[in-house]
Amino acid sequence: MTLFQIKMYKELERLFEEITTKDYLLEFEQELLVDIIKWCYISTDVEIKQVDKKISMNIIADVKEYRKSKANFDLSTIPFKLKYDNLNKFMKSCLIFNAQSSAFYRKCLERYYYKMTLINVEIGVLSN
Repeated sequence: MTLFQIKMYKELERLFEEITTKDYLLEFEQELLVDIIKWCYISTDVEIKQVDKKISMNIIADVKEYRKSKANFDLSTIPFKLKYDNLNKFMKSCLIFNAQSSAFYRKCLERYYYKMTLINVEIGVLSN
């Protein structure tokens, strides 16, 4: 693993710690967590219910049918619900350490920080 990949994983872990301690998640924070779960579980329709400490999703039944780079319609899915004790630990367990995952996580971080910047700009404009 390269130094860049190590820093990226550390940054994701730091964000998980920061985000999962909040009572209310902003949309782009929720999107980061959902995208990571979708990637890890090869799933769709992920919903995190912080109050109940539950995650529901539809796991793709036949992974051979699924194409990450395309829109996937009419795939067989299995409804799946899980309960977690600690969302931070759960999210860290979703991290996969390989080259393909590293590229995906980089895109997730870029999108997260882009959206965070947009929100900060909007707040700055509103406060002036």
